[in-house]
Amino acid sequence: QAIKFDVEVDEQEKTIEALCMKLLLQQQPVAKDLRLISAALKMITDMERIGDHAADISEMTILMADSDYEKSAINMEVIKEMAKETTDMVIKSVDAFVNKDLELARWVINRDDVVDDLFDSFRKELIQKINENVKNGEMATDMLMVAKYFERIGDHATRGITGGHGHHGCVRTGARRQGVPVSCRRLAGVPVPGRQACPAHPRPLLCAGAGGLRHH
Repeated sequence: QAIKFDVEVDEQEKTIEALCMKLLLQQQPVAKDLRLISAALKMITDMERIGDHAADISEMTILMADSDYEKSAINMEVIKEMAKETTDMVIKSVDAFVNKDLELARWVINRDDVVDDLFDSFRKELIQKINENVKNGEMATDMLMVAKYFERIGDHATRGITGGHGHHGCVRTGARRQGVPVSCRRLAGVPVPGRQACPAHPRPLLCAGAGGLRHH
């Protein structure tokens, strides 16, 4: 059923994309209207990718159901927690975009690091399982793929209200910093090593402007 929903998501993306392109060509919007259309195009791209990953997880579930390895050896509580966190992130990411809710956007940004930490913890656990018994290798590989899909869903949910809403891509860095969420330098007030600042926005700030959440 989830795999079938992915087809519907793909069709909706095409419909919204066509509408946005029609507005761009016929109305030639400027300023806040142009920013809103641009943000919507980027948002639907991330939503489509989330649909793809959800379908990937479903396909892996079907594949693992027919496998003969011992699934009880894996701590599924971490996967369940990742599923819960990313589901909340996706819902609130859309709400933040629609309602231009900066506080909700910050919540989503912060939760991305929680999902990343869960993934790192689960990966280490799987490595330990392989070290204990090499026969656990196939099982660990399959479960690592599932965890990675959830981690990517969290990334796309975050992009929807950060990199997906700015013209310069200033906010999302993808780096980890001293316990501070990586998604916005100005919000955290901490420079990011190895990441050159945007020339137009050397200290980017996520804000709720008239055209949606964007960067300054």
